[in-house]
Amino acid sequence: MLKSFFSSFLLSLFLIASAGANETARIWVFAGNPGDDEHHTIYENLLGQLSQTLIKRFGISEDRLTVLYGPKAAGYAGVCSRKNLLTELARAQAESQAGDHSPVWIILIGHANKVRGGALFNLSGPDISMRDLAREVAKIPEVVPVVLWGTTTLSDRLLRHAKGPNRAIISATGPKDPENETEFPHAFVAALQDDATDSNSDDQISVPELFLASRAKVRATYEAGQFVIKEQALLDGDGNGKGTSRPSRADTEGANRFFLTNILKNSEFD
Repeated sequence: MLKSFFSSFLLSLFLIASAGANETARIWVFAGNPGDDEHHTIYENLLGQLSQTLIKRFGISEDRLTVLYGPKAAGYAGVCSRKNLLTELARAQAESQAGDHSPVWIILIGHANKVRGGALFNLSGPDISMRDLAREVAKIPEVVPVVLWGTTTLSDRLLRHAKGPNRAIISATGPKDPENETEFPHAFVAALQDDATDSNSDDQISVPELFLASRAKVRATYEAGQFVIKEQALLDGDGNGKGTSRPSRADTEGANRFFLTNILKNSEFD
């Protein structure tokens, strides 16, 4: 009993120590099927901004950033098909099991639709359920810090199945929100580019800071158009599979261990 207690205690200390900084972070962006030419243009612009921000502002090396986008995949690591997405998640698992315990950030962008018993993330070719996607993420060893950003509609379906120690899961929508295209991915990229997101000026953007800034920008977009707000983002930072929109203390404290280090101020970012 005592030995088990000390083993759990030491693992907890290791998880806390290993979470966070992005010096060697591995980031995967999965951008699904745009659906039409208009959204293709929107997604290409969004992915370009996101990639350049991660590389230039946060120092993520190009070999640590993988972007799948489909079906038009010129300039990306490949088409965002079910096969390719699962292959990349398997690579994250394998690298982690081989000893690379640097943080993993996974960002989902695109469309989703409701089906009986769940929701599908729309891909080029066969779709993947949010449940199956989340379960693959959950296979990454617990010693590896994982941040999963579900920026699509119906992304609250990720929370329960990706939960676990050393995890922060964010969904753009809550279970009562309608199936509707989200503003969250645009707000998320804008928040990454905004100096004000670093609210405590420590040159690190924590997950709670990024979550709150993104949520505020979503709200501002709806209010500017005088629309009823149709997306209530959720953050699960304590790994219990339940997110809170105005993050609870437990979710905030848990997610504060995950962050990106800001190496360039906005005035220096080209």
